[in-house]
Amino acid sequence: MHETISASSHSRHVATPVVATRLQWVDQAKGIGIVLVVFGHVLSGVKLAGLKLDPQFFRWTWDAIYSFHIPLFFYLSGLFFPHSWQRRGLRGVMLSKVDTLVYPYVLWSLLQGFLQVAMSQHINNPVTLGEVFSLLWHPRQEFWFLYALFFVYLIACLLYAVLPPQRRWMLLVAAVVFYFFRAGVPRWPSIMYPAWYLVYFLAGALLHSATQSITAQPRRWLALAVAVFAGATVLAHWLAQTVPYGQSNPLISAGNLLSAVAGTMMTVCLSVLLATRGVRLMAQLGRMSLQIYLLHTTAAGAVRIALIKLLGVNSVPLHLLVGTAVGIAAPMVFVYLLERWKIPGLFAPPPRFQLQPEPARA
Repeated sequence: MHETISASSHSRHVATPVVATRLQWVDQAKGIGIVLVVFGHVLSGVKLAGLKLDPQFFRWTWDAIYSFHIPLFFYLSGLFFPHSWQRRGLRGVMLSKVDTLVYPYVLWSLLQGFLQVAMSQHINNPVTLGEVFSLLWHPRQEFWFLYALFFVYLIACLLYAVLPPQRRWMLLVAAVVFYFFRAGVPRWPSIMYPAWYLVYFLAGALLHSATQSITAQPRRWLALAVAVFAGATVLAHWLAQTVPYGQSNPLISAGNLLSAVAGTMMTVCLSVLLATRGVRLMAQLGRMSLQIYLLHTTAAGAVRIALIKLLGVNSVPLHLLVGTAVGIAAPMVFVYLLERWKIPGLFAPPPRFQLQPEPARA
């Protein structure tokens, strides 16, 4: 999730598309996205814990959030891919992703996995050591995103290496087709996840002029995005009730794709408006989105256990509010303490072990 953090600071050194430079709104967008990620996981945790949660509220909220918040992050990562490709090429980009994606994925999959094994009797989904050590072919829980993003980068790099710049628009067309036929791909995570999300990554990488138009007139595009998102979400919700679960349906795919595009556009517009007003909190959350993402389930889960088993609190609104707040705040406090105590290596390799060191951020 932090793939978009540092690229803008190097824009003055390399000629890149304007959309990949000085995007003050990107941190805002990531901040909105990470709040939705934390809230969505707290919501599902409350449901799995057996608390009295209104089914309609859960279904509509879940459908709305999950229709676009993960595509949003793939799109934001794709925004800076042309910049990284131009600076580093295939080898450099992939080495940097080993540092920024593979390293935290492996480290935190093991750390959280061992903790969950030790706490199996207290959590919603007990974990075995076998499940923890299957991380190379079976990503668990929220860590699947880092796994998926690495393979999306790998596929994008290979495709960019094959096609000349003037023909790369064909990749987006192929990704849309791939998305509609994703039900037929092997259920291997390294293929299945790119089938779902490569289209959004390439949209960020290739649709520069569209992004510029949206960010130039955020109020005008926001109204359209909200209307389309609401309509697409209602359509997808209705189709989900009428089509048997797991059955492939082109209308559901089209509705999901439209919801993701409109939700991403809506977030971009809101982010530009927040950036123009200098809203600092959301931008700070965006800059720490990776750390929050890696730690929030542990923090929110601990709060849920404490509220239920120690305090006897079963109020769903209170669980949602406190769980989301702690899921965001606890990782930020943890990172602050790490920096104060100068403890490196928990979110990226120490500088001397990095395969592709990042220049200092301006």
